[in-house]
Amino acid sequence: MTGIGGDSVFNSGAAYVYELGQNGQWSQTAKLRGLHKSKGARFGRDVAVWGDYIVVGSPRDSYDSLGMGSLWFSGAAYVYKKNENEKWVIDAKLLPDNRESNDRFGFAVDIDSHTIVVGAYTHDLDSQELDFKSSAGAAYVFEKKSGGGWKQTAKLVDNVRNSGEWLGEKVSISGDIIALGARGEARDSFESNFIQNAGGVMVFEKKAGGGWKQTAKLVSPHRDGSDYTGYSVGIYDDLIAVGSSLEDEDPDGLDYIPNVGAGLIFRQNGYIPPCQDTLWITDANIFGNYSAAKLIITSGNLTVTDSTWFMAEEFILSE
Repeated sequence: MTGIGGDSVFNSGAAYVYELGQNGQWSQTAKLRGLHKSKGARFGRDVAVWGDYIVVGSPRDSYDSLGMGSLWFSGAAYVYKKNENEKWVIDAKLLPDNRESNDRFGFAVDIDSHTIVVGAYTHDLDSQELDFKSSAGAAYVFEKKSGGGWKQTAKLVDNVRNSGEWLGEKVSISGDIIALGARGEARDSFESNFIQNAGGVMVFEKKAGGGWKQTAKLVSPHRDGSDYTGYSVGIYDDLIAVGSSLEDEDPDGLDYIPNVGAGLIFRQNGYIPPCQDTLWITDANIFGNYSAAKLIITSGNLTVTDSTWFMAEEFILSE
């Protein structure tokens, strides 16, 4: 599955589905388009797959589910389902309950089972649609209803919101855990020590009675200006991997190389022992052996970032 943010209607976008055949070869089986093709919609900006469902973000889509109610760059996310004829059909066009111009809802999407998370990193309001803070960001949770269709069940925002956080520019969900990247975050896990664009990741966990609660704020132990920690994020099992795309230093805070980048691995209620193993990752998503780069986990000190999540390892590109 791959998304392309442009097509014959200028930058309207498309997504292409590839499936592995019995001959071991990948072949294109579908081309997905939004319901309301419009100039600059950027359909395909982000995509996610789970079973027979595909979610496609369209962060500059400006129309409601009927193709009306234009709100500039309010955004949308489309859900496709494979039917009994093995064809991908639109199951829903997801929109937040309260659409706002320039939210870029759909810039990031993810799905796990029957729960979808959609990021709107330039959204300005809190969970009560109050307290304006420019581009503080938000993410929305949708769940599949028993009778069919999808329903918004939560709006996630940072416990301590600040302008320019860009919360929800990256999203990831696994089971009862959601991680949201906020590369514009400027404060540490104690909401102090202001460093512009140091970045962070907010972790939300599903409560026993329903609903979601923020339980952690993950930051780098080597926070510096414009590190953009949270530029990418992925969850697998009890691990959260976080990209810090403009990090300048090695895991020991030494060997300065401008904007070389790094990754952080956090683990809940424990840590990964120091090692020199090879880790294969794609855009900070830890799963399988699909790789964009070969990274070496380097041993380092365990750093407590909050009460439950621990910075277990930091890795950088190995020569």
